Amino acid sequence: MNKPDARVAMVTGGAQGLGRAIAERLAKNGCTLLIADVSSEQGRYTADELNAAHCFAFPFALAPSRIKTAMTVATSGGDEQYFQMGAAATSIGRLGEPVDIANAVSWLCSEEAGFVTGAVIDVNGGSTMQ
Repeated sequence: MNKPDARVAMVTGGAQGLGRAIAERLAKNGCTLLIADVSSEQGRYTADELNAAHCFAFPFALAPSRIKTAMTVATSGGDEQYFQMGAAATSIGRLGEPVDIANAVSWLCSEEAGFVTGAVIDVNGGSTMQ
């Protein structure tokens, strides 16, 4: 896959969880980043770590299914049955991970997706197919 060339991205919620995974992936691809997060301290730390800078908002949206993050573990009380039920609801039999969302965003920011705009992309392991 071609890496984004001189691309700039703003990652909202970029201090942790899905946002952080997306920011890390885009930084690895050479994107210039702006990290936006309600946690200013963690957001600054992440931005410093990834050399974040200016922003540009891409005209697309992702619609993920249940993703296993520190937040979903905390809000579920660590209930494994909650995660097993979520995995069973997908065609591929597993929950999404933050890197799954980051990979989709990385593709959307690449030249391969250069004609994709104004779209809502389902990143859900097939949960809407069942």
